[in-house]
Amino acid sequence: MKLQTDEFKAAFNVIDNVSPQSILPSSQNVRFECTQGKLNIALTGIEFSESSIKLPTNGTADAFFVDRRVVGAFLNNANAESIELAYDDSGKQITFRAGRSKVTASAIEPITGYANWRKDSKYSTMEISANLRRVLGTFSEYAAPSDSSLSHLSAVYLIDGFGVIATDTFVLAACLDKHIAGTLPIPASLARLVKTTSASEIVCNAKVGAAILYPKLGYVYQAVNSNIENYPLAQFKTLVDRSVKAKPASVFDYTDLRQGIEYIGNFLFGAESEVFAECVCTQGQREATLQVITPRIKTQRKVPVTARITKSFKWPISKLKSWLEFADGKTAEISVTHEQGMNSFVFKSDDGCTYALLIVEVE
Repeated sequence: MKLQTDEFKAAFNVIDNVSPQSILPSSQNVRFECTQGKLNIALTGIEFSESSIKLPTNGTADAFFVDRRVVGAFLNNANAESIELAYDDSGKQITFRAGRSKVTASAIEPITGYANWRKDSKYSTMEISANLRRVLGTFSEYAAPSDSSLSHLSAVYLIDGFGVIATDTFVLAACLDKHIAGTLPIPASLARLVKTTSASEIVCNAKVGAAILYPKLGYVYQAVNSNIENYPLAQFKTLVDRSVKAKPASVFDYTDLRQGIEYIGNFLFGAESEVFAECVCTQGQREATLQVITPRIKTQRKVPVTARITKSFKWPISKLKSWLEFADGKTAEISVTHEQGMNSFVFKSDDGCTYALLIVEVE
């Protein structure tokens, strides 16, 4: 069969978002299947995904399976306009050909475990706007890991009439946006994909799972955590409300604060990037001192500030750096509040939303 190279690459890029799992052959080998005038390709792991390519004829063929690494390597180096895909009569070899390039792969014995997903009326649909794309992608960094004891927090939660939150209980990211419709938990791995892919819509059934949809190509689906009902939404909403309404302890120019954090980060390597920066603010003074002390170095940076209290804060550099990158173009200043053992970085954006990053205070 003959395929357009760009179409084949686009379809493979969709399913290649599935995380390979060593114990799941269906996540390591692409299933190819011809039916109803389409070549359907699929991978299934923690996530599962299908995409399709339209064929010039309506032929059908038995499923065959190829190592995803072979398919990916071939496509990465295919520069011809079209690709020919064929397998011999014995079914033991699959051949990919593009221009002067040719790869012949040994066929793999039939593999089970591939899953299918179809949208039904129980799923809510939301278009992925440019801002929601940024929010989901950034907030996924603050959700708990899916393989941790807090796996029920491994989601970016859309909350009807409130906004978006994500947390691992040490750091909580929030976007207050009253236009959010529906209360939907988006698995963090899917939210992460939204930032860097061409997905146009996200659909979710809060009790079952969520999928991101790629126009005319396919989807990537993941089931929600079985303990998602334990997500303490009411508690986190209250915490966010109190933090954003609290009187600022200090107010920083956005650019000055970002440059200060990035400067200090330049002197931290490897695991050191996870250390805390100390920020010393003195009431009435116009500058705060950012500093990091490690067994190797002590580095400092003066940052302009309007300090309303005398306070020494400790902030995780990597978490704060990501937040400040997210805020780029959205605000001119960052307010730092101190409320109920939390330091909160709050700003209001021209898009009408209020954003906050809450960090548990560390002594």
